[in-house]
Amino acid sequence: MERRRSLIRRIFHEFYSERYELIEVPSDLPKREFGFIFFKSPDIMVRHKAFNNSQELLEFLKANVPMHAYYSTAHYKWPEARSMDEKMWLGADLVFDIDVDHIPTPCKTAHDSWKCLDCNLGGKGMPPETCPKCGSKRLERDAWVCDICLQKAKEEVLKLVEDFLVSDFGFRLNEIKVYFSGHRGFHVHIESEKVQHLDSDARREIVDYIKGIGFRPSISLNGDPDMSETGWRGRMARGVYKFIADANADLLTELGFKKREITFLVTNREIILRGLESSPPYWGCLHKLSKRSLNALFDFVKRSYAVDIDERVTTDIKRLIRLPGSLHGKTGLPVVPVGISDIEEFDPFSIEILNSASSLKLKILRKIPTLKLGSREYSFKVNERVKVPFSVGLYMACRGVAEIVNVM
Repeated sequence: MERRRSLIRRIFHEFYSERYELIEVPSDLPKREFGFIFFKSPDIMVRHKAFNNSQELLEFLKANVPMHAYYSTAHYKWPEARSMDEKMWLGADLVFDIDVDHIPTPCKTAHDSWKCLDCNLGGKGMPPETCPKCGSKRLERDAWVCDICLQKAKEEVLKLVEDFLVSDFGFRLNEIKVYFSGHRGFHVHIESEKVQHLDSDARREIVDYIKGIGFRPSISLNGDPDMSETGWRGRMARGVYKFIADANADLLTELGFKKREITFLVTNREIILRGLESSPPYWGCLHKLSKRSLNALFDFVKRSYAVDIDERVTTDIKRLIRLPGSLHGKTGLPVVPVGISDIEEFDPFSIEILNSASSLKLKILRKIPTLKLGSREYSFKVNERVKVPFSVGLYMACRGVAEIVNVM
């Protein structure tokens, strides 16, 4: 393990020496707190660091080679102070974290697994809250990220930016920055003066709105929702229309609709749709559904439009977030900006880590699920020696499932 960690650290050192142009220095640099985790102490974060200028920051990265590098979303008068009160909070950027690790995707049953540390029961996919055999919460998870996972994260980013931040909140695209997190998703930053002084409660309201928490549509409450409306009423109207247009018996049964309700919706589909798209809209036909089925329909639609963001990141006004341009210690992938127009084609495994190397030779140390990374699918055997693209090899080595034999 020490040899593997030493080789990875050497690669990180070369990266911070050669590719320092990728480091994006945060605005108001002297007012930011920095935190770092180093290879020699991977379980300890060293924080309360500050830098006066970009040169100081770049020299620190090169000399100390962090495994993980973070900076504060908050601005402080005294960022190096040891206590949060002494730092004197001045404001904070608005940041959203979309992490596919928390989002159910069908591919997880193929590449994720879990095991109970108390009774050794295991399974595929996302772990349960507690072990179904012994009730323990001590569950170990082996989670991976593939192209399907990243595609889901990309869809969530586009929903967040286009449907909420721009359409509903009125931010301009040039006020919004999107970064690949280096691991399982994306960070979305807004540094506008309009958000700097929002407290945690105000940010929670933003989170609740984006996730649709507390929104419960009611037919004929202040008029039936119209598909041309803005906000959640219009979103729900369009979603219900799409649901009725696309729904089949299998989906309706899965959501708990009764047989007579399924027959009614399928038989009268065109009539219901004409009512929803008329002006003013008519939702009367949906009164034939039970309250339970109507709520199931609304919940299904709401889930499809809501964005799965990590509320802890957005509501924390003193959060540390990954430094753009730095390498993620668990994957070896860089935290890089991604344009909204480029996000669909973005491939983190196509980014050049070093100027001098294009591939790595690995020895596979343990069983790895078949994964599609970038444009290729990878399947390895234990003790196999393989040559792979540099970023893929570094990813495997940082995950601890492979040993670097040679840099090529």
